[in-house]
Amino acid sequence: MADTTISKLTRQHRRIVTLMHGALPQRVVEMLDDTANDVLGQLAEAEATTWLEFSDKVACLVGGLPHDPTSGWLERVRDSFAADLLALPVRSAWAKSELAEAAE
Repeated sequence: MADTTISKLTRQHRRIVTLMHGALPQRVVEMLDDTANDVLGQLAEAEATTWLEFSDKVACLVGGLPHDPTSGWLERVRDSFAADLLALPVRSAWAKSELAEAAE
């Protein structure tokens, strides 16, 4: 399987979060947190080209949702998912109509 942008970004995010759980000074943890958030932003902008990529993207982005509902992050993630869902191949007519209706 090819190493896609989404797989690179999700792997990078996992590594950063793992580092953050180590015994590090608070300043370093804050810098790592900023970097992890930047990676999530890049991931939100990346287009999933397969359902597996979409699944990985969803898991990483939903796991990275901030606690502040006013940050705009939830809307950004929702819009990213909606764009992917419309672009990914759908095999059933029912699913196509449901996705089109949800996009309206």
